[in-house]
Amino acid sequence: MRLKLPIFKGRSRRSKQRGNALVTTFGIMMILSVSSVTYLEWATQSIRDSRATTAEVQASHLCEAGVQDVLLSLWIPFKQTQLFDDMDSTLAGASEANPMLAVTDDVAGVGRYASA
Repeated sequence: MRLKLPIFKGRSRRSKQRGNALVTTFGIMMILSVSSVTYLEWATQSIRDSRATTAEVQASHLCEAGVQDVLLSLWIPFKQTQLFDDMDSTLAGASEANPMLAVTDDVAGVGRYASA
């Protein structure tokens, strides 16, 4: 007489569901981590862009301050005397390569400028 051994048909249904839950949990965690990294990269890029824009605006303001300072130093003597001869003599021989008036100053909290 032969003994019949119980036949195991594999895992039970409950253990299969546990495996599915683990895979699903890992999938959700992966999606959350990828979306978190993407959001952080986007946020830090916005901060970098903001800092670059701030630096551009400050540089633009410094340039404008330099130009206005040179114009003011030319305008005040002319406004006081109302004579073009004084301005002509002040600027005689001036060119881009050889400016006759140079100004260096700073704007508090922004930086220094030099204008010619």
